[in-house]
Amino acid sequence: KEISRRVGATDELLAYGAKYPPKVQFTMLCCDTICATKYVGNGKHEETFKFGKEFEEILPPGTVVKTVIKKESDSKWTRTSTGKDFVFQGVMEAKGDTIELCATIG
Repeated sequence: KEISRRVGATDELLAYGAKYPPKVQFTMLCCDTICATKYVGNGKHEETFKFGKEFEEILPPGTVVKTVIKKESDSKWTRTSTGKDFVFQGVMEAKGDTIELCATIG
């Protein structure tokens, strides 16, 4: 919740996310290119990125950040997203058919 607030989420958005939990589906387009399809309620947004290359990402509250995602292994990725007044860092790890995200923001 703290991270969501730091990136601009309102009480209304947090309540919507609690009612309709966001989901992300990753599709490998080739060995280094991924399509991330983000679902929140009935909304859908796609972003394509390459491992190790900076791209613009739109977070659910509409905040635009510069993000770099690196592939550490087949089951572990790291990400750094830089916004106007914060840096979001996380480790994404595959656990079965889900991905767990452990993150910090500063």
